[in-house]
Amino acid sequence: MTCNVKNVGEIFLAAGLAFSKMSKLIISLHSVGEASPSSGKWSVQEIQMLQSSVRNFNNELKRIHDSIKLADNNKNDTGQEKSTEKENEELANDAKKKSPFEKVNNVS
Repeated sequence: MTCNVKNVGEIFLAAGLAFSKMSKLIISLHSVGEASPSSGKWSVQEIQMLQSSVRNFNNELKRIHDSIKLADNNKNDTGQEKSTEKENEELANDAKKKSPFEKVNNVS
């Protein structure tokens, strides 16, 4: 098994556990408004902690997404620059081979 496959598997495992825990918390939070044994177990601070955690999770994913997008753009730009440089070199070499001035200079 390659390192990437193992890493992707670990990411999905961790994400599954995190989403499972988050869903349990949200269900528990939802039941606060109803008459149940768990009513009132969430403090304002705990609700804010959950909101902050979800917001941070979203921000971290956005940061990773932006980083990957920037890296892809840089790779594409670098690839285009290299191909343009290569084309320019080829054109310059072709021009030198076909230049009538070189023949005049070689005659001297």
